[in-house]
Amino acid sequence: MIYAILTEQNIAKLFLAAFIPGLLAAIGYVIVISIYVRLYPESAGTRPAIAWSERLANLVKVWPVLLVFGLVVGGIYGGLFTPTEGAAVGAFGTGFIAWMNGGLDRANLVDSFMVAARSTAMIFFIVLGAGFYNGFLALTKVPQELADFVVSQGYSPWMVLALILAFYLIFGCLMDSLSMILLTIPIFFPVISVMDFGLLSLIDMQADAAMEVLRNGVPEGMGAEMLASIQEAIATGTELTRDQMKELGIRVTEGRVNRIETEYVAIWFGILVLIVVEVGLITPPVGMNLFIINAMDRKTKMIDTYKAVMFFVASDIIRVILLVAFPFITLLPLLLLY
Repeated sequence: MIYAILTEQNIAKLFLAAFIPGLLAAIGYVIVISIYVRLYPESAGTRPAIAWSERLANLVKVWPVLLVFGLVVGGIYGGLFTPTEGAAVGAFGTGFIAWMNGGLDRANLVDSFMVAARSTAMIFFIVLGAGFYNGFLALTKVPQELADFVVSQGYSPWMVLALILAFYLIFGCLMDSLSMILLTIPIFFPVISVMDFGLLSLIDMQADAAMEVLRNGVPEGMGAEMLASIQEAIATGTELTRDQMKELGIRVTEGRVNRIETEYVAIWFGILVLIVVEVGLITPPVGMNLFIINAMDRKTKMIDTYKAVMFFVASDIIRVILLVAFPFITLLPLLLLY
């Protein structure tokens, strides 16, 4: 959400774009755990087998959580409420479930209000500070000057992206994710936004729009000559003329394609940054989360924690490489629903 505020992107689209990368993370971790316990069977421990009837009975107990999740996500993408309103619905739903289960009495309710108030105040102060910081950057024009410099040097967009992600991976070991995003996104985002990654093509978008119209039948009043010229342009990969688009009733201009691509790049870059920053937090030797994890079990040596986490780091790095090499893995839900 902080990234969406800083870059003025649609929160619902960012949530949707994170779906496939999140699914890849889950699959990757399952594979990593499966490999690790086969290499080191003693690390997993053993327990008696559980009957399927008991498993299904326990699964039923989690249905309220799934119900709230479905209500919030379905409501957001169904247009029933905004992401902010969805958060309120989710808070009310979880609170109601806690009350029904007897875990939410008056004292707990007051405590939850106080914790929510403190967290909200903290977040608003952070956003306020980020606003001052962004104002300073706007006045000094540092991001714009940096973006102009990078473009003028003719660097490859993919090289620039790789260097930025490497920066996040390294400094993610030293700083918490929120600080990293607040301090660096206002500088790096303008650079990325002017890079041409070639995610969309004007000719391809025109051809797709034209074929969608023609699949529903030839528009009324279109002559055979105009139809033949349109079909030839599609077949040869030629840009449609203004008259051809007018006959088809479509409007796919270079400006519109650039606006869509800029939004896609912003969403794709945001997902990559959030993943890499979190990977940095578990990357040896100074990933901050490693010390938190190790503190939970003093009997485990730090070197053993380093060895074990490298399997997960490798999984995440492979996932990042896939998302960089194939941007449409991230953007596929947006292409299907928008």
